[in-house]
Amino acid sequence: MDRNTQQQVRSKGRRCPEMCSVLTGWWERACTALMLSVTMAIALPAQTFTTLHSFDVTDGAHPYAALIQATDGNFYGTTRFGGESDQGTIFKITATGTLTTLHSFDNNTGGAYPYAGLVQDTRGMFYGAPCGAPCGGLGKGEGYGTVFSLSVDRGPKLTSGVAQ
Repeated sequence: MDRNTQQQVRSKGRRCPEMCSVLTGWWERACTALMLSVTMAIALPAQTFTTLHSFDVTDGAHPYAALIQATDGNFYGTTRFGGESDQGTIFKITATGTLTTLHSFDNNTGGAYPYAGLVQDTRGMFYGAPCGAPCGGLGKGEGYGTVFSLSVDRGPKLTSGVAQ
């Protein structure tokens, strides 16, 4: 339908079928989105923010990477600094906020200063890759980094492979 025909149709008080179908589709989608948004806003429960743990350097400092929820239901992560040698930690935290330090890095036993988080395999082992002392310094692996595995089923035990 050309522009003149559309104007003639509008001037006679009738709707243009082509325009109507376009607008109707758009309005239907807009109304549906609006109704879903209102429903979601009404249906969501009140949000509550709770601090589960505040690090104090002895148990870690500066958690950089995301936590993972392991197969045992607890959350595991790393801190960039803190721990016994102030070179980072691996920790476990429960949903209620009980934190357990599983390993303190000291660069002589598996690297230091982990930026990355952990991954867990299907057997429950955790793996990670701290960068080394201090990412280019001296120490085990000459600062080029390490890859480690951590078994927690019979108490935490770190096994390290040095990347040279």
